[in-house]
Amino acid sequence: MTKDSKLDYLGAEVDRLKAEYVRAKERVSACASELDRLRADVDYYKREIAQLKSVIASERQLASACYSAGDHYSAKSHSCNIQNMKPRLDSLYDGKQRAYGPVESARARFQQAVEEKRRAGAQLSAAREAFNARLAEVRAERSREQAKWHEKRCKLCGATIRYHEDWARVPDTCKSCREREKLKWREKPCHGCGRPVRYNVEWAHPPNYCKDCKERFTKSG
Repeated sequence: MTKDSKLDYLGAEVDRLKAEYVRAKERVSACASELDRLRADVDYYKREIAQLKSVIASERQLASACYSAGDHYSAKSHSCNIQNMKPRLDSLYDGKQRAYGPVESARARFQQAVEEKRRAGAQLSAAREAFNARLAEVRAERSREQAKWHEKRCKLCGATIRYHEDWARVPDTCKSCREREKLKWREKPCHGCGRPVRYNVEWAHPPNYCKDCKERFTKSG
């Protein structure tokens, strides 16, 4: 099958873009993992804050109940617990705020990776379409070219001769017969001048003189 340079180029382009698409998918996966990890950090702070706020709310309820019951000592103890937990709550809020910064940067990288993957996928699809279109053209061209080849029989042995309809001269004999026919032709020296005289071994009376000598002898006779 004849090589097609354009088809080869398009095939190489498909392979290149396929590799680029795989790398883009890997970048999306890596960015997604990073984003999930950073979101997990934020979620950790959210859970810790929610849990601590729940404890603080409980302490407030207990302090209020103790004040209502006249147990000021216990109420003060619960209030102190609330005060002692506030620095921890503030620290958790600060941690959550710091954790949000990397999440935003990671989300931007993830979105960029997704866009690069989308673009790489679109380029790969376009390259595949171009390759398939050229492949269809090449197959059609080869089918048309194949239709120009025909067969006939060798007039000497009957063997099949394959020939192209655009050939200026279509052979009547097969290659083997042509080789055998060539071997039947020999040369010998002219009896008159010594120049080579070409003859066929199947001739009943091969000539002994070249054409020039025969003409000269004919004129002189």
